[in-house]
Parts: sequence; structure tokens; C-alpha cells
Amino acid sequence: MMLPDFNRQDENRQRVLQDTIARSRQIGHGLIELRSAKDDCNSSAQLIGIIEALHTLKSGVAYLDLPGIELLAHRLEGNVRSLWELKAPFEPECLARLIDIHVILDSLLFGCAQEERVSVAGALASTQPLFAQLESQLGQIAGIRVATFKSVESDRTVLQLALRAELPQV
Repeated sequence: MMLPDFNRQDENRQRVLQDTIARSRQIGHGLIELRSAKDDCNSSAQLIGIIEALHTLKSGVAYLDLPGIELLAHRLEGNVRSLWELKAPFEPECLARLIDIHVILDSLLFGCAQEERVSVAGALASTQPLFAQLESQLGQIAGIRVATFKSVESDRTVLQLALRAELPQV
């Protein structure tokens, strides 16, 4: 009978943890670079990179069996994805909330690497007001986008009706 190689399992776990922390640092750099993005194309590319990195980070966290941290990463990914899907001009307040939430996520991962007892429940509770602010801001952006779209559609309809009225009837 062959016994499991616990040293090998510990090595794999440590490697995945280090890769996950490296991915978290990449996300942090991406968020900071968004501050200086010159145009929407640059912002969009950065957001896509952050979404992909968060998705990979979630896989690492799932492998490490850190459900609270996985939930935080999942929610953060969802909000970054929402921001990207809105294709809205980047809001500094949204960026500030994303960075604040990422700092908490990163500190939880770093605590795991240092084998410190980290209160995931406390960290998750501290993100609740940040997520509430971020999601409210995203909701406002989405509302503005919908209102603008309705206005454009309304203007287009009025223009089409005006053009029809001016065309001679055959």
C-alpha cells in the first residue's frame, strides 16, 4: 500500500499559494495603472486583464480551499466585469473602491502565506460597505447609460417621424 506524499502536497499547496499571491499583485498593478489609462481602449484592455487575473486567482483560492477568500474574489471579479460591460468612462470613485477591496483580498492571501491566523469573516465584513458603495456607483453609471440610450432612441424616433412627414406621399 502506497502512502500519500504529504511533503509533495505541501509543496504543491505552497506553489499554488505563491502563484495566487503573484496574481493578486498583478491585479493590484493593473488597478493602479488604470489611473493613468489615457483612453477607453486602454482602460478596456486593463479591465479585461484584471478580470482574467481574478478568474485565475479564484482557481488558485479554490484549490487552496479558502471559501471566504474565494467569495471575495468572485464578487470583486463580478464588479470589475460589470464596470467593463458598462463601457462607461472610468470613474475615480469606482477605482478607489476596487483598490480598497483588492488591498483586503491581498492582505488575506499574504496572511495565509505567512500562516497567520487571519479573520476572514472580519475582512469580509469590512468589504461590505465598500461593495455597497461600488455597486451603488455602478448602478448610477448603468442608470445614466440607460437614460442616455433611451434619449438617443427617442431622438431617433422623432427624427424618423419628421423625415416621414416631409416625404411626399406617392
